[in-house]
Amino acid sequence: MDLPRHVAAGWHWFRSLDEPRCWVAPLVGLSEPAFRVLCRNHGATMAHTEMIDAGGYCASESYQRQFGLDSRPEADHPLVVQFGGSNPAKMAEAARMAAPHVDAVEINVGCPQRCAKKGGYGAFLMSNPSLLCEMVRAVRQVLPEHMPVLCKIRVFEDVEATVELAQALQAAGCGCLTVHGRTREQGGGKRTGRCAANWDTIRAIKQAVDIPVVSNGNIQTMRDVQQCREYTKCDAVMSGCGVLADPRLFEGGCHTAADRIQAATEYCCLVRQFPAHPKQVRTHLCDFLDHLVPGVVTLQKLDTEFIQSWDGGEDRVSCAEFVDGPTLRSCIMGYAGHPETLELLIAKLGQLDRLLSLIGLKDMISTRAQDPGPLAAAASELSDTMVDSDL
Repeated sequence: MDLPRHVAAGWHWFRSLDEPRCWVAPLVGLSEPAFRVLCRNHGATMAHTEMIDAGGYCASESYQRQFGLDSRPEADHPLVVQFGGSNPAKMAEAARMAAPHVDAVEINVGCPQRCAKKGGYGAFLMSNPSLLCEMVRAVRQVLPEHMPVLCKIRVFEDVEATVELAQALQAAGCGCLTVHGRTREQGGGKRTGRCAANWDTIRAIKQAVDIPVVSNGNIQTMRDVQQCREYTKCDAVMSGCGVLADPRLFEGGCHTAADRIQAATEYCCLVRQFPAHPKQVRTHLCDFLDHLVPGVVTLQKLDTEFIQSWDGGEDRVSCAEFVDGPTLRSCIMGYAGHPETLELLIAKLGQLDRLLSLIGLKDMISTRAQDPGPLAAAASELSDTMVDSDL
């Protein structure tokens, strides 16, 4: 059967990228290049930018520079840029401007936040399918023929209504569709774990459309990836919260404390090379390392102290000085708010040396070891046995 041109182009694009099966979701404030490359180094075959405001991208060069699409590293490929908005003309102009620097353009039809409700974009576009399809057509007209328009939607409670929306998007020009199997009301971010994604609806969509379909939701392990593909018959699987906690998810995952320490160390090395915001670094390190010492006060409570202590100037800068500086050390030292916590860390993690050396944490340990005892002994042992590594 002869497929519409944009449907055939969607499949050609998918196959030209070696049929990427493991996708990293667009993550609000956390999809910076260093994290994307980290995930790619461990099995991810497609990544997205965070959602970018289409109107702001059209209007502001400084806003464009925050995302660095025109200077992304070769290692950060293939990349989908995701735009949010409700104005077809601005959406199309943003897509036209970004297209030379990315592999595809996606319209966000999944954000459930209050700002999206106020602006009539994200998941709230699902209640206005005529406007949504108008945006798809507008973007399709400005992109090169080989580059597909992607959409990322949620589901309705009604399976038939969701399938009808997917078919309408395909008819309007969508060449690849990602389906987050939760409703708008079920929320986003880390709250999504409270409600299981509906793979039945995703499977119904895959059966009803001709374009590649990506399943999003319930992906915490590589076994979940395999089960999702088998059940939904989707062409690829996307993970958001899963890769935030475990950036090695797509190659089997972090199974030991040493794995997590190595992932954190690798990330610290990457932020020396690629632009990032210190808050992004802190958040990712929290996600990587918080599981290591259950029950302690987590780094999440250091937000105010962390941001106030950083004297970085620009909103988004290279983290080379930051990684080497005292702020990151104090961030990690959040685990050591109490001596007994630090002792527990030292006792449990015998392979801290590279990370400790990288961020100078062993010096911080030594200065805190004011009194003799197990903490001082452990710090002394670390200082005697570890060698600084200029990664």
